Amino acid sequence: MLYADAETNDIIAYEGRETAPQAMPKDAFVDGGKPLGFMDASSSGMAVGVPGLLAMLARAHRQHGTMPWAQTFEPAISLAEAGFVVSPRMAMSIARHPFLFEQDPHGGFYDKEGTPLSAGTIYKNEALAETFRRIAKQGSDVFYRGALADDIVTRVRSSPRTLPGGMGALTQQDLADYRAGARPPLCAPYRVWRVCGVPLPSSGGIALLQILQLLEPFPLASMDETARMHVLAEAMRLAYRDRAAFLGDDAFSLVPVARLLSPDYLDRRRQLLRADKALDTVQAGSPEGEDTEQDGQEVERESTTHLSIIDRYGNAVALTSSIGPSFGSGLRVGGFYLNGELTDFAFVDGGDKTTNSIEGGKRPLSSMSPTIVFDSEGRVRLVLGSAGGVHIIAYVARVLMEVLDGGKAIQEALSARHYVKKGQGRTLLLEEHHKGRQGQDSALVRELRRKNHGIESKKMTSGLQAIYVDDRGVLWGGVDPRREGLAVGQ
Repeated sequence: MLYADAETNDIIAYEGRETAPQAMPKDAFVDGGKPLGFMDASSSGMAVGVPGLLAMLARAHRQHGTMPWAQTFEPAISLAEAGFVVSPRMAMSIARHPFLFEQDPHGGFYDKEGTPLSAGTIYKNEALAETFRRIAKQGSDVFYRGALADDIVTRVRSSPRTLPGGMGALTQQDLADYRAGARPPLCAPYRVWRVCGVPLPSSGGIALLQILQLLEPFPLASMDETARMHVLAEAMRLAYRDRAAFLGDDAFSLVPVARLLSPDYLDRRRQLLRADKALDTVQAGSPEGEDTEQDGQEVERESTTHLSIIDRYGNAVALTSSIGPSFGSGLRVGGFYLNGELTDFAFVDGGDKTTNSIEGGKRPLSSMSPTIVFDSEGRVRLVLGSAGGVHIIAYVARVLMEVLDGGKAIQEALSARHYVKKGQGRTLLLEEHHKGRQGQDSALVRELRRKNHGIESKKMTSGLQAIYVDDRGVLWGGVDPRREGLAVGQ
């Protein structure tokens, strides 16, 4: 979470990333020397990291909150008790994950015969309301110590799905030891703007700043659509290759962040960018003069959410949270699902060159990219972020380019077509079935192929939410049409 204080002009990056239990085995997601399938790994107790979101929110509230802690829970408690209407997308997601019934037959998403909830049904969650009441009354510590913590550990260690490494490794001590972080954000100039993102263990801030600085010499505002797509896709590709090679929890590894963002290094990387042609293959760079290459787990997620907020005083918040795959691990305690976030580690340990390898107490690499943009006078002009797993970086980068360089209205930018290039080779992922573009696809694809891109169509369920502040100080909310979302002003 990024928090920008309007009175002091301070900006703080709060971090509530899940942590691997101390007893987490390095081969937790390996069977017979081979990595497990993603769903097999994630729907188990072994995938559950120490949850950090609540600790992060409590820390931020202590620092900046103006409302009593207990009062902040009242709307959520009321909603859990009264229930809400199951949306078509939620109903589809439940139906697509039948392992939920195996993991939690009494969770309320399925009837006794295993039939999932249908769209339009009212879903109530009294167990969650009771959990919220306990936290509201006793504070966030009740989540990390005592009966609720005991219930979490018991559930993790009694998962119906057992991996070769055994049941989940989580203990009461792991929960009690958790601490949320707060540190300076990563900020860099981009044209007339100052762009701020989050530091490690999220890769989002580093990758976004790399992409923007790679693009800065290009006259994007005067380039046609295909040319802009080409150079942004190639910049994405370079940043994603560095992400895979170098990034991880910097409390456990020496990550060359300053070198990765240094002008001389990015100048060298930019020399690979050709305006007329995509390279056949791209490797990670050598920020320290050494060749390094590793690969971690890269999966697009459905259970991430993002909030962009500007309050009446001008304070801004960009918050991205996730529990991993849809419904996390599928393990439910106190009305909520436990995360499956430890599958963000590299499944196979590559030795010294695997910065994102599994270790007890370590936080897995993330792609979360909450971002705040300031103008030359230090005023907040754009607050944004997205859901979408490893593709979050590309989604946010595209919107930044189209708003800051292309002058698009925020809703137009959020609704526009996605494209992602993150691999070593030529493959450019192009969002499929995009409203209003079917008739133009053939010409666009032909132009991109002329530039040596290999085109692959893919459904992309981003979750962009943004606020743009115009020159008059008017706030414009933007909501991703691909998911449920709402822009509200009051």
